[in-house]
Amino acid sequence: PVSAEIPPPSPGPGPGPPPEPDPEPEPEFEPEAARHEEEELARTEEAQRVAREAAANSAEESSRLEGIRSELNREKEEITSWVQKRTKDLEVKESQILERSRTIEERVAEVLAKEREAVAKVSELEAKERDVRQRIEWAEKDDRRRAVMEFLDTVPGMTIRTAKAITNAFPDMESLRSAEIRALTQCEGVTEALAKEIRALTAPEALEAPMDLREQAQALLEEGDNEGALRVIEQHLREHPDDESGWFDKAELMVMLERPSEALHCYNRVLDLNRENRQAWYEKANILFGVGRLVDAIDCLREVLRLDPSKAADLLLKAEQLRIDGKWNDAALLFQTVVDADPENQRAILGLGDTLMALGDVDAAEALVTRALGKDPANPGALYRKGALLNRKGRWGAALQLFNRAIALRWDYPEPWIGKGEIYLKQEKPKEALESFDKALGFDGTAVPAWLGKAQAHWALDEKDTAQSCLNRALQLAPDSPEVKEVADLFESVEEAVHVEPEDLPADFKAFIDAVEPEKEETETLLQLAEMALEGGDAEMALMRYDQALAKDPRSADGWTGKGIALQYLEKYTEALAAYDRALEIRPGHDLATKWRETSRKRLEAGG
Repeated sequence: PVSAEIPPPSPGPGPGPPPEPDPEPEPEFEPEAARHEEEELARTEEAQRVAREAAANSAEESSRLEGIRSELNREKEEITSWVQKRTKDLEVKESQILERSRTIEERVAEVLAKEREAVAKVSELEAKERDVRQRIEWAEKDDRRRAVMEFLDTVPGMTIRTAKAITNAFPDMESLRSAEIRALTQCEGVTEALAKEIRALTAPEALEAPMDLREQAQALLEEGDNEGALRVIEQHLREHPDDESGWFDKAELMVMLERPSEALHCYNRVLDLNRENRQAWYEKANILFGVGRLVDAIDCLREVLRLDPSKAADLLLKAEQLRIDGKWNDAALLFQTVVDADPENQRAILGLGDTLMALGDVDAAEALVTRALGKDPANPGALYRKGALLNRKGRWGAALQLFNRAIALRWDYPEPWIGKGEIYLKQEKPKEALESFDKALGFDGTAVPAWLGKAQAHWALDEKDTAQSCLNRALQLAPDSPEVKEVADLFESVEEAVHVEPEDLPADFKAFIDAVEPEKEETETLLQLAEMALEGGDAEMALMRYDQALAKDPRSADGWTGKGIALQYLEKYTEALAAYDRALEIRPGHDLATKWRETSRKRLEAGG
């Protein structure tokens, strides 16, 4: 039996623990509060879950971004490496290309040097060849002359001086054999007896022959018996119908007898025998001009120029005389003929331009002058003519510049000085005009336009006596000139107008008076300033000046035209078109307005 341990006896009673307090009464259970706590708990758990997911996503995104950064760094290194490699390759290629370029340039220089050397050698060889040919020609000529001298040495009574004179006239035996006695006697020291002796030795068969019919005709002409000479020449031509010289002599005789149709027939006969006879072509052209057959005459002159281009100088002299005489159509045909034969002939081009300007074809004249300036920009004549054309268009500033350039190239050229004076007269600057006209007269005292301009300048300065003396000088130089008569009539009419009441003045003189009013002068000045601005490329300033001019003179066709050009520079084509239309309303047929309006219209149609 298991004995249970008996616990020791508890100690005696002592003071016990304090009594426990009575438990507080538990609150009664509330269902709403419990639900609220559960919701709070759920929300807390949800927030914790979202935070854990966000932390996980953030860690994952950080890891992914780190991977991308590493990848970018790697690609950057690869690209940098590739760029460096390509740069090195390109630098190598560039150096190779530069080296090749230098090599090519050196080779080109070497080839050019060899080419120059070859050209020099060819030129040297050609020069030597020409020298050899010339020496051969001289030797042959010397041989022929020596043969003549040796023959003349056998002629009795021949001196060395006479032999040299005959040899110079007849340098070979063939020409000496065909020489007539009359031709031989023209040589120094040759008497008729000596000529007959030479003729007997060179052509013994002709010694006893009667005088040649042509020689007889020439003798009759010298005696003044033209009809007798004609009968002899006709007899000679019946016996020798193919004698070119005989037909030429007959033609000249017919011209002397004023029988142009028969002379023309004779020249045609000469040309049938020899189409290369340039003198026959030239004389035929002169006859055709005289009878008014201009087209046929031009055809003949073309043949003359084809056979002998040096005849162009003679044709230009004739053309210039025709132009001076006022026969502008004939002059234009002659100038055009020379231009067709030689398109580079500046004198012919400018002469044709002057003639066309006189005929009123300003556009064609301007094209020719521009062509001449394109070939030679420093040609004073072309510069003057261009300035004259601009002066006609009212572009005084540009015209003065061209006149000054022409004068700078040729100080003693009177025409540009006259052109300057005429512009100064239009600008009502009589003192400056007078200086220009005096300069022109200093170089050419017979220049009628300068005397006329000088007269008008003195008149404007109220020096009427001096003006009248200048006009009288112009009348002496050119009494039939329409320009001189016009100025004289103007002086007379203005003098009469001084004593006439304003309302009785003719319309032309009312317009003249209006033209010199200060406001008109100011308008012209504004138009000039606008033109200068436009030429300087400042279209805005030009437009402002044109507007100012039009405010003073709304009926200025030049002002409206200039405004249209300025607007067109500014690419305001619709407004420009309206300005041109206004100019053409005021002055129908205005050249510049018509030309630029068409340009503006085409630009608008093209969608500009």
